[in-house]
Amino acid sequence: MRTERWEISLYCSPTCPTWEGAVRVVVDPDRCEGNARCLEAAPGVFELGDDDQAHVILERPSEEQRTAVERAVKVCPRQAISIVEDN
Repeated sequence: MRTERWEISLYCSPTCPTWEGAVRVVVDPDRCEGNARCLEAAPGVFELGDDDQAHVILERPSEEQRTAVERAVKVCPRQAISIVEDN
């Protein structure tokens, strides 16, 4: 079974898509509790909204932001953040 979510880059196989333009960051509002751990990991990609939930402000981050975004996925206590492949 192929998954569209990667916890850290070490688990990404050689067939993973090129980062820039091929993937986007998504926050599941049903899972997010507004812990803001993603803001600590990738402040230029996420913000905490007036609803006390994380929101993506940079849906397609650059290759330079890859490590920070992957860290945000890993540290989210509710696993509300996904990196999804564009089709």
